[in-house]
Amino acid sequence: MALSTEDREEIKGMIKSVVNGKIDKMSEKLDAHILTLEPISEAIMWINSTRKFLLWSSAIVVSFISTITLFKYLK
Repeated sequence: MALSTEDREEIKGMIKSVVNGKIDKMSEKLDAHILTLEPISEAIMWINSTRKFLLWSSAIVVSFISTITLFKYLK
């Protein structure tokens, strides 16, 4: 039993509306989830950049102190 062209078009339309509706709902949920996680991701980036700054600055201070100490012992 073959379907008529009208029936096929109607079925295609129903499938598209159902699938697109589900995709839209998933997209909305994903957008809400991304907005929820955005402050957390910004905080993590801030922590990482602060950590890098502290590592660099402490390395500079340690190298400076080591150089001063070395020159004191060489005198």
